[in-house]
Amino acid sequence: MAITAALMAPAGTAAHGFEAGSRISALRTATGFTGTVTSKHRLCRRRVLLSLVQENPASATAQFVGSTRTGRRGRWSLQVTLAPGRYYFRMAPFVYEDFRGHSHTCIGDQSARFDIG
Repeated sequence: MAITAALMAPAGTAAHGFEAGSRISALRTATGFTGTVTSKHRLCRRRVLLSLVQENPASATAQFVGSTRTGRRGRWSLQVTLAPGRYYFRMAPFVYEDFRGHSHTCIGDQSARFDIG
């Protein structure tokens, strides 16, 4: 009986959400990095946390170096002095649930790598 009632419920009554990808672009500047995070959904580009990571190929590990957040339009910058090495930016995936109970998933991304040295 409960299954029949669920199947007969009007369309649009169940909670809905989205899953969206994001893309990090980064440019090296004289004092650090600048770039943007783009996504078709603004929740996946606004106030997003980006982490700068240094690769350590000898031990196959990565070390956190610094972080920044994007602005309203997905723009960001990070002032940093770096030791020689290979670096990239990472955006972890996250889920945002709005006040209506809709679950919005933003898929993480990783920038191109930068060789400093």
